[in-house]
Amino acid sequence: MPLKIKAKWILFLCIFLLTSFVCNTASAQKKAIRYYKDGIDKMEEGNYKEAITFFENAISIKPEPKRQKLKIGMMSYDYDPETKLRECKAKLGVTRVTSIPTTILPKKPSNPYKRSYAVVIGIDDYENWPGLKYGVNSALAVSRKLKGLGFKVITILDREAVKERVINEQFHKLVQNTSRNDRVIIYFAGLVHTEKLSDGGKKGYLITADTPSSEFKSEAITIDRIRDFSSNIPAKHKLYVMDTCFSDDGMNSLSKRPLKSGGDLEEMVKSDVVQFVAAGNSRDHIQLRNDKGLFTTYFLKALNGEADGNKDGIVTVTELGKYLRDMVSTESQHKQTPLGGRWEGEGEFILVQ
Repeated sequence: MPLKIKAKWILFLCIFLLTSFVCNTASAQKKAIRYYKDGIDKMEEGNYKEAITFFENAISIKPEPKRQKLKIGMMSYDYDPETKLRECKAKLGVTRVTSIPTTILPKKPSNPYKRSYAVVIGIDDYENWPGLKYGVNSALAVSRKLKGLGFKVITILDREAVKERVINEQFHKLVQNTSRNDRVIIYFAGLVHTEKLSDGGKKGYLITADTPSSEFKSEAITIDRIRDFSSNIPAKHKLYVMDTCFSDDGMNSLSKRPLKSGGDLEEMVKSDVVQFVAAGNSRDHIQLRNDKGLFTTYFLKALNGEADGNKDGIVTVTELGKYLRDMVSTESQHKQTPLGGRWEGEGEFILVQ
């Protein structure tokens, strides 16, 4: 091959390789920038685990230059996935960050409670009403878990859960034994009954083991009475966890005061509150999982910390309500959707810290 022709082929090959390198590099940079943008979006959503994956993908490509201005929406960012990766890991407690500033998490309130009490009731065996298959197992599981979290727990099961004892343990003893800086959980897995009123409204009744099936209204414990009792308990934070289905009206339309996030948690824990979560409304059907209520199954998971939506190490009842609605509704294919709200006060019950 003549020397001139050989030189032309070598020059053509060099140009081809250089062009391929430039194109591939530009494509890699675009891909890395796309990963970076996705990571920023996930950070802003609070989804730090997925953000970490996107930033790691961006770093693995390592486009040049490392820093450049990016406009995402109305905001401009420096392209710097390594710094963002460290920030995400710090949010999740994966690594300690000492060299870069990070967004400061909300201050955790110091332990807001002196003592923690719980009354746990589970009834399967009724004298005059159809029996259940989940009340006792659910109550026992909740009792064990709350004891592990430091609660002083009174557990009442089946035929022990007569009206007199339920009232005595739930209310009279709590009035005597609790003080201002305590918290109280009252858990109930059993039957309720909703009565239709002449004015179109509804009234809810808690059915104890000895409630008669006829003329029950004079013997069953009304939701109004429970609310009155709870007002006399000195503890500043009270939570009713009801693995049973109520009508909205049967709960005195409490869902009109829904659990809402927001506010200064440090201040909210100082204020009184009575909150509730219930397994569903009167149109729902209780779903079971492993001989426990599906609602209780996810309540127990929440007590393990799974309801910590903002990953600050605290589970509030507001977070609990959202978690239970989302998880139980999805798991039951919308056959059961929990509800929750406030009876009194504007404070916030801290479930797990």
